[in-house]
This record gives sequence, C-alpha cells and structure tokens, in this order.
Amino acid sequence: MSTLSDECKSPAKSQETPQEFARRVIRLQLLESHQVEDAFVAGVDSTPKLIQYLTNKSLLSNFQVAKLLRGDTTGFFAGRFKILYLLASGTFGHVFRGVDPQTGDAVAIKILRENLAGESEAVESFYREAKLQEKLKHPNICQVICYALDERSGQHYIALDFIEGSSLRDLLTIRKKFDHVEVARWGAQLVDGLRYAFEEQHITHRDVKPSNVLISTCGLAKWIDFGLGGTVDRDGSDLNYDVKRRTVEYAALEKATNAPKGDHCSDIYFLGMIFYEMLRGKRPVPEAKDHDPRFRFRFDDVEPLRSKTKVPRGIADIVDRMMSFDPSERYSDYSQILKDFQTYQLSIGEDPTGTQVLASREKPRLMVVHQKRRTREKLRDMLNDRGYQVAVFEDMDRAVSIFKLKPVDAMILDLDTVGRGGVSSFARLVDDAPWPACDCAGVFLATDSQKLWIKRLRSERVNTVQKPLTFGPLYIALKDLVPVG
Repeated sequence: MSTLSDECKSPAKSQETPQEFARRVIRLQLLESHQVEDAFVAGVDSTPKLIQYLTNKSLLSNFQVAKLLRGDTTGFFAGRFKILYLLASGTFGHVFRGVDPQTGDAVAIKILRENLAGESEAVESFYREAKLQEKLKHPNICQVICYALDERSGQHYIALDFIEGSSLRDLLTIRKKFDHVEVARWGAQLVDGLRYAFEEQHITHRDVKPSNVLISTCGLAKWIDFGLGGTVDRDGSDLNYDVKRRTVEYAALEKATNAPKGDHCSDIYFLGMIFYEMLRGKRPVPEAKDHDPRFRFRFDDVEPLRSKTKVPRGIADIVDRMMSFDPSERYSDYSQILKDFQTYQLSIGEDPTGTQVLASREKPRLMVVHQKRRTREKLRDMLNDRGYQVAVFEDMDRAVSIFKLKPVDAMILDLDTVGRGGVSSFARLVDDAPWPACDCAGVFLATDSQKLWIKRLRSERVNTVQKPLTFGPLYIALKDLVPVG
C-alpha cells in the first residue's frame, strides 16, 4: 500500500513519454484533460518540460510530482480532498494543504501517521479529537469539515477549514512581543472561543499554548487541536478525564494547586500564560519538556505583569488574575474575562465588537459560471488577486448543486451560458431558499436584449455588465455589491 510518507517503493517512470505521463495524471484525477492539452498546444515535447509547465502553472505541486515520479498510485487524495503539499508534521500525524474539488475551497488535511494506523488506541484518540472539534462552530475555532478512513490509501484523515496565516508561536518567534492593543483584540477572540466551547458545548481544550493558536491574514485568532480536550458535566467535572492525556505543564499545575481533575480553570491559567508572553516577550515559567516526569514548575513564583511599568495596568490586572496561583483567586468564568477585555478595549478607544468585524473580513466567496474555459480561468485569477475566493463552473446546474451545500456572497453569470433558465435558477436560490437569510448578489454578463431577462428579479442586489466583457466594468459592478475588506 503506497502512503503519504512512503519512500520510493515503485520504480521511477524515467522512460515515460510526456503523453504517457499526461494520461497517468488524468487517470489519477489530478488534472482534467484540457489542462494537460494546453501544455502540448504550447509546444511541450518532453516529460521534464511537461512537468515544468504544469508546476509553473500551479496545476501540479512538487509533492504530487515526487509521488508521480516514484510511480505511486494512491496518497494523492484523502476522501474527496486533493492533497497539495505538506504543511507540518507532529508526533501523531502530518498536516497537508489540500483543495476540495467540488467547491475549490482550500482545506487543511490532518492524517494519522502510518505507524499508528494499526493501533486502536491511537485511531480512537484521533477520531475522538475530530468528533469533539466537529461540535464547535465558532468564528474563533477552526472548523472540522469531515473525517474518515480513505479506502484507497488506508489513511485516517480529518479535513478542516484552511486558515491562511501563521501560528502564534511562529509570530512570537519573529516578533518577540506584541502591543497591548493587539493582545486585547486577539485576547477577546481567544477567550470567546474557549467560552463558547466550555459554556455552550461543555468542552475543555486541555492543551492551551501558542502553537495551538492560528492568526489569519485578516487578523482573526482561531483555536486548533482539541486532541487532549475533555467533555464536562454541568458542575464542571471532566467526564472522560484520563491522567495519561495530561500535558506535563497541566499535570504540574494541577498537582501544585490541588485543582480538581480536568479543571477548566487550568485552561484559563495557560491562556493567561499566552497573554503574558505576548506582552513581555518571555514565558513566565520555563518551557516543559514533554513526557519528562522529573520536570517541575514554580508556578507560585511568577513575576506579576503589573510590576512591569511598560505593560498597561488594565490589561496586566486581567492577565495576573488569570494566572493566580490560588484557584479560588483565579477567574472561573470566561464571560467575566471577556467582559473585562471588552471594557479594557473601550478604555483605549478600541471597538470591542472587533471579533465580529474581523470575522466579516474573510475573503468574499464567488461563483463564476461561463462556458468558455479560458474566460473562467482568467476571471478566477484576476478576482483572486483582488481579494475574492472564486470557484468556477461550466454549467449552472453544477453551480446550483454546490451553492446548496455552501452558499456564496455573489454569483457571476454569463447569460449566453445559463440562458433564461439560469436567471430563474438564481431567483429561486435567492427568493425561495430553505436556508435563512440568503443574501447572494448577482452580476449578469448580458447583451442589450438579455438585460430584459433581469428586470423581473425581485432582488435589489443585482448588477448587469454589458457584453462584450471587459474586466474593469465587471470589477466595479461586483465591488458595488460585495466589497472586499
């Protein structure tokens, strides 16, 4: 069985002609025939040149090429998701960037290591993480899309929303520390994510640290990796507490403070540690070496932030209380922490509703329906460059089926392609949608006579663009309905 982590197990296809290589790529469903045909139209006459052409056009990734040259026949997909390249590796698995061919959305794909796939305890823990995180639907928690065993490769995988950005740990390594305004803004978001998980879904994280926080390029903070998370009952007791699933730091803190097993206040303490490091540029206690039982901390000997004159007193008081050694003096209510952060934001002139504002800055999602492939791809590239997330389709029926799975902010419809029926389909999607508050805009590429078809639409979020099409008027019409940022 060929897997993602395999070394070369099949002979390289060194004598393969470019036509044979192209047929193999199409057979493996990595590309469509027209994408490969363009290379031959451009004069490609050897396999190395074909590979270079396809990689230069970002049609194949280096990861995919390496597997193809090894002769691999599996490991290119996890379920329906196409795997593009490796993002990170950990003790239990690899994380890849991928794409959902149905929607064009980028995804993160977490795959259990091959050597653990036969261990029932590891597999159970892997899916336990997926099931916990799947319940959490919040702007500040990375969303699980699905999880399963890929029958072709035998790999266990979890597909999640892909977050364009960096881990907080990487940002701390680069920047060392952050301004108190940024800490307050991201702090409110991170607190709200854990508040939702604990108060509304009865889930604790149990591994709160900078590497489990992602900061998106649009400034949104998101929690990842609930692999050690616990479920709690109404009085806060962990229902599936397992001492073996505690990190060294959590174990040391809870032993030192005689905290209840699985206490959610431990998450609050370590969240305070994150904010402390962001404000001071150094950890309040030395970093633990995982699985070293000899490691001990002096949590009761942390220098308070309020003693540092360069840290504003208002935010220092919040962080110091989060890190109180005595659990009875520590915050126990996430809602109160959130309220205190928002009060601090108001005191420095910040909008405490910034979480919602930042969430709305995610890239607007578009669908383009046009019968001409080159036009579709050109529109996709140009609109992507201007901050939109674009999926393209050749026919309206396919676009409608995907829209029903995941609605978009706007549809760009070529009326020569979709006809009167496409206008009616758009109207039904917007006016008669079974989901609440569908607010999809429509931009119609139309001739003078076709503009008459649009007049019967009840939606006010509609613009038309005169054909023949030029990009400038289209962009103006779209930006009027769905601005970026």
